[in-house]
Amino acid sequence: MQYNWNLTIEHQLVNNWLVRAAYTGSHGSHLNEALELNPAVYTLGDNRSTDARRLFQGFQFISEASGQGNSHYNSLQFGMEKRLSAGFTILANYTFAKSYDDMPQAAGAGGPADSNSLAYPWYFPNATKLDRGPSDFDVRHRFVGSYVCQLSRLAKMNPLVRGVFGDWQLTGLLQVQSGTPLTMFANKDQSQTNLSRDRAIQVGSPYGPGACGNTAPCVDYINPNSFILPPLGQFGNTGKGSLRFPGQATWDMGFFKNIPVREHLRLQIRAEFFNIFNRVNFTQPNQSNQVAQVSAGGFGTIKAANDPRIGQLALKIFF
Repeated sequence: MQYNWNLTIEHQLVNNWLVRAAYTGSHGSHLNEALELNPAVYTLGDNRSTDARRLFQGFQFISEASGQGNSHYNSLQFGMEKRLSAGFTILANYTFAKSYDDMPQAAGAGGPADSNSLAYPWYFPNATKLDRGPSDFDVRHRFVGSYVCQLSRLAKMNPLVRGVFGDWQLTGLLQVQSGTPLTMFANKDQSQTNLSRDRAIQVGSPYGPGACGNTAPCVDYINPNSFILPPLGQFGNTGKGSLRFPGQATWDMGFFKNIPVREHLRLQIRAEFFNIFNRVNFTQPNQSNQVAQVSAGGFGTIKAANDPRIGQLALKIFF
């Protein structure tokens, strides 16, 4: 069941200029949450196999779609718009938001699945504790701005100046956002429950050097010395989404030159650049599906980046 509400206030400052402020919220109840009903039970000194230690003998995984999940979303949204006038238009929006839930990390809405249950067994008091945190898609800050600028045709200038500097169109798209949540998994069944959802234990500042060593090219992001595996029989203590991936920022631009040929025929030379300032947008640190795995190779390192500056040229004919 989903509940949604919003409030928007708009005000026109002067001709063609509009500002907007909005609050948007939602709440989800009875979300499809997977529970593993037949985990293994660990007892100190018990060396029996996983199946021999399960609650219900004769069965392996017993997954239930419990419908006990909850989600919450709140956001403040600010916008500014200049409608097209004098050859110029701009649209800018900033969102400050928070989305959190008590769903298993990367659970989505696909229903129950083996190895995609809560970190704690279902019979634990407050069993959702380690899975209560930012939603997988949570982005706290996001700004998007776009513009189109039509420069003068310089109709009264001489043909050479008009041909070189007249009738240009400039466009741009700027996108900046903070990083998405990162969950620190142990990647080993330390709890001996066979739930495969054990977390790491944080013992120091999470971000810092130490992950790359002598590896190159490589960027340190998470300090591997700040996380350890939980002792046997324990689940760890880092909550879902307790860390963040690097933020992202790109600025795309376009430069278009219109060349009239005849009354119903014109050419357009197009130069388009993506990430024009060649900002390095790092990929997520060594991880899988928004998860950092303490016992995995390369833990805490960044070894790749998203697309660098890309440019393309084109010629269009309008008739």
